[in-house]
Amino acid sequence: MRKLWTYAAATVALVALETQRSPAAEFITFGGGPTGGTYYAISTGLAKIFSAKVKNVEARVRATNGALENPVLVSAGKIDLGPTNANLAVWALGGIEVYKGKQQPNIALFMGGLAGGHLHIVVLGDSPIKSIPDLKGKRIAVGPTGNTTALMMNQLLGLHGIAPNAYTPVYVNYNNGFSALADGNVDAAIVNTAPPVPAVKEIGIRRSIRLLSVPEDKRKEFLDKYPFYGQGMLAKSIYGTAEDVLTLGTSNIIIARKDLKPDLVYSMVKAAYENLDDLRAAHPSARVIKVENGPKGGLPLHPGAARYFKERGVLK
Repeated sequence: MRKLWTYAAATVALVALETQRSPAAEFITFGGGPTGGTYYAISTGLAKIFSAKVKNVEARVRATNGALENPVLVSAGKIDLGPTNANLAVWALGGIEVYKGKQQPNIALFMGGLAGGHLHIVVLGDSPIKSIPDLKGKRIAVGPTGNTTALMMNQLLGLHGIAPNAYTPVYVNYNNGFSALADGNVDAAIVNTAPPVPAVKEIGIRRSIRLLSVPEDKRKEFLDKYPFYGQGMLAKSIYGTAEDVLTLGTSNIIIARKDLKPDLVYSMVKAAYENLDDLRAAHPSARVIKVENGPKGGLPLHPGAARYFKERGVLK
């Protein structure tokens, strides 16, 4: 009789436990860009917030080739969210420019107003490379294959009369690229992302470095030809350079699968803005993120994101 009671009690307890269990977790994959870049740090910060603050969500970060690839991966459902450049997202949705004939229809704006990317062109302090024309014939770590930093660099070098075959691009992730620079295996390393870049700061601890400026006349010429970019400046306080570095930049946003559940996107957007201190701890560039800039990015908002921004009064 005692055994029967014990079995019955255990059965009741098990049923009670099953009824109390939460629904199966929703797995969200964030395309973080190459390791060592600001995209990856911001993506990791957001993934932690979503996992901790959004009920039944488990978010993880996957390294990708970055801004150029992320719209393709999101639209195909291979990742759920990812940062990219605003101009690339617009092109991807419309199937134009670098996405000509390859339209990516399943993307929507999750949040805009991320810190803009700044082009960093880094050489060692004792390098004979003093200006951009000196990069001709050199080995340059340009990030992984297919990233927009390499595209931007080709465009900039072209204005200086340097064709893509007039230098040696080395395709590695940003961490490995700057390690190769520190070890003398490349002559320069580049990245286009929001400062401060952890990989740049790290090499600055190991070795003396310099960042190359883009002269004002070349910046104007570049922006006249490629108006979807912008100007940028790396203040000398960021990396301890001798002077401020004039450069070029891009506008950054986060995109999501258009077919993600609106309630899920609403909850994640809300968690992001209600935990900005945690995001800023993940990377200092997050300090510029403001809710009023969230709906900006040139791309149609995901309905879940639109609901949140309307609640906050920043979208009509």
